[in-house]
Amino acid sequence: MLHVADGATRYAGPARPGIVPVGVGEPKDFYLALDLGVNPHEGGTGLKIKTVEALAHGRPVIGTAEAFRGLGAHAAFHAAPDAVATAALAQRCAAEPRFRQEVARESASLAARYARTVRRQFAPFRFREALERLIARPRALLVTDIPFWRESLGNQARIAAMLRVARGEMDVDVLFLGKAGPADDAAASRILGRRGRLLASMGGPGGRVAGLVPPHARLTSFERQHLMPPISWPMRRCWRRLPTRPW
Repeated sequence: MLHVADGATRYAGPARPGIVPVGVGEPKDFYLALDLGVNPHEGGTGLKIKTVEALAHGRPVIGTAEAFRGLGAHAAFHAAPDAVATAALAQRCAAEPRFRQEVARESASLAARYARTVRRQFAPFRFREALERLIARPRALLVTDIPFWRESLGNQARIAAMLRVARGEMDVDVLFLGKAGPADDAAASRILGRRGRLLASMGGPGGRVAGLVPPHARLTSFERQHLMPPISWPMRRCWRRLPTRPW
């Protein structure tokens, strides 16, 4: 017997034997009456609330990959390609007790994993100090003349990989010693994340700024011989613009 509720009831009626439209009072009572939850959803974005709700009430659930998107599902019966394949899984559940047990075990495991993930993500919001650390993350400054966002050469790919790891712990600004256009900025943003920034230096096409080391600069003999004005002056301007002192 297939029970349907809410908007799906418009497809149920006397002409469709075996399909029973039901009203929903308390969600808990509705889910406890089910042996299996089925979500054949094929489109949309984000978490599918009906999948999460059924899992949260301890029900075994099968469905499409879209129905379980974002939940970290592993089993094939949580990743059916479409509604037709989901219907075949439902028929198998009805016919094979061992398969029903497998679905129940994996659904319970998935629900527990997802609950742990949510608790871990919510933890910083429970304590003021943890939330302050999350908001006031350190900000790092990386200076490079390598267009890392292209990721077509080894040095580009290595820098991009490093930035993807770093953005999990800090906000990263990258001073690129050259000019970058809108497309470059968009590609770099996908690597740096929402809180990172790509800062292109001023100057010519190669990012070079002309000028010698000024005589009044307070530098040692070694520093004066090795200082590179095309790099140091953009760095100085970038440093002054930063809201907080970077690492």
